[in-house]
Amino acid sequence: MLGEVPEALRERLGDHGTLALVELLDSTGRAWSEDVLTTAAEQFGRRLGEESGALRLEMATGFGALRQEMGQMQAELYGKMGQMQLETATGFTAVRQEMGQMQAELHGRMGQMQLETATGFAAVRQEMGQMQAELHGKLGQMQLETATGFAAVRQDMGQMRADVRDEIGQVRTALHDEIGKVRAELHEHIAGLRGDFRGELATARVDLIKWSFVFWIGQLVALSSVMALMLRSAGR
Repeated sequence: MLGEVPEALRERLGDHGTLALVELLDSTGRAWSEDVLTTAAEQFGRRLGEESGALRLEMATGFGALRQEMGQMQAELYGKMGQMQLETATGFTAVRQEMGQMQAELHGRMGQMQLETATGFAAVRQEMGQMQAELHGKLGQMQLETATGFAAVRQDMGQMRADVRDEIGQVRTALHDEIGKVRAELHEHIAGLRGDFRGELATARVDLIKWSFVFWIGQLVALSSVMALMLRSAGR
């Protein structure tokens, strides 16, 4: 830096004066550079805090909406399962009613058989044989119908279980898709923020270079003025 001072000025100022002038200019330039860097860092920190707050707010809003949709889906699923349980209970109740009616009919016929037995043993035995045959036939028919009814009930329950599993799988697939979309949007937003930060940092660097250039031009003008003033004083 000392070698950049013109020879005429060094002769006028002397070595000590020239060295003091160079140190003054260096200290002034360093102080100005530190001020510019501090200001740029504070602006960058404020902008980063604002963008981070906005990103957190958007993430909180998105997750809140997602939780609400999951709650609605869960409520609908519980409602359908409750309806299925109600229908199943209603079916079993109807089966029990039919069995009760059959049991009542059976008790009625047995009472009739006892009354006919009191009237005549022979006729009663004959009728009992006939009634026993009819009873076995009806019992076999009842067992067949009952088995068929239970098989249909089991088939309906299996179909209902398959439907519930399909609906649960669809809900899970929809949830995975929504979560994937939210993650993709977050990645895109973060990438955009990074691009904006890099652009702002580049702009801050360009501004710093511009201000440094203006500072050194001002210093050069001030130095030239000092040199001209000293030359004029020496000429007098």
